[in-house]
Amino acid sequence: MPERLKTYPTQRLNGLDGLRAIAIMILVWGHCSQNTFISIADSTIYSIALPGGCLTILFFLSGFLAGYFADKNCSNIKSYYKKIAIRLLPTYYLYILIVALIYLLIFPPEVFNERLWYYIVTLGIIPFSSSNGILPYVHLWFISSIVVFYLIFPIFAKLSKNHISITSLLMCCVFFFAKVTLYHYVGKETMAYRLVAASQWECIFMGVCWGSLAKNKNSIVSKVGNNRFITLISWCLFLFSGLYATWIPAPLRNEFYLVIALSIVSGLISQNALIKIENKFWNFMGDISYNIFIIHIGILLLIDYTIDTLSIIQVSLPLSIAIYTTATGVSILLAWLTSKYINAPITSALRSKEIPSTAIK
Repeated sequence: MPERLKTYPTQRLNGLDGLRAIAIMILVWGHCSQNTFISIADSTIYSIALPGGCLTILFFLSGFLAGYFADKNCSNIKSYYKKIAIRLLPTYYLYILIVALIYLLIFPPEVFNERLWYYIVTLGIIPFSSSNGILPYVHLWFISSIVVFYLIFPIFAKLSKNHISITSLLMCCVFFFAKVTLYHYVGKETMAYRLVAASQWECIFMGVCWGSLAKNKNSIVSKVGNNRFITLISWCLFLFSGLYATWIPAPLRNEFYLVIALSIVSGLISQNALIKIENKFWNFMGDISYNIFIIHIGILLLIDYTIDTLSIIQVSLPLSIAIYTTATGVSILLAWLTSKYINAPITSALRSKEIPSTAIK
């Protein structure tokens, strides 16, 4: 009889908050080492490649949690949409507003142009796909894929009924073949290809499939998660894949990271987890990781502005560490404040009206 997954509390799965936090922290470091955001970054040997697998892990986790908690979250669609909006939109639009006001005082043309409407209405995916983004908002394209997915997921789940794992796998294949077709017949530099590739819907729907299988204690999920060799190899590939991402053909890169994400998540929730990242610290960091992602680019650009103002041109290891530590620390502080004083009060107000709490992270 194969070992199966544990029965976990309704609101949390072991290790997933920690994995989300690790992915976000690596993204912050990757952006710290890019001269797009820190002008002196390209002249230091301490910069690293941005691990592309981090975003795929976040996409996969969103789909996985949606699939795992599909029955609970889709029982009341109106309540589900309210909870998603409260979780995702207040911090997003607060960041848009505050950054716009700051840039109004410093670099007016940078933010206030016709492209700003795309971030207000489409949440950034269109300017990103057209390579015409606004610098302090350029990372926000990630949010649009998640929001659109959450909008259609309750309808998708109800139509799928008891076959959500199969229909999700089918959707994953559809989006994968659409991406490959666009790559070969339209070109990777076109907006159509970039729109499909950046959205990573094949990764999200594979997450839904795997989450549904995990919820039903499928033996395949158990075998992958309990295989310590698979877990070890997956973590090694995750940690080092960013350095060699260009070795993987572009149409298959997301799928390569998808397999890594699937294996790591399976290992974290397995009965005999080799790597455990479950404690109060990781749970806290996972809870505020979304807000960290929203905020951190604005902090990096303010640090870069300060460096330029002080005419700092000499790069050193202490300076690189100071930039990352400052960006991370300030982002965590602001993320906690927005979570405590914006997200939490709105959520509490809804709970007082007897709206069930959400499992969406």
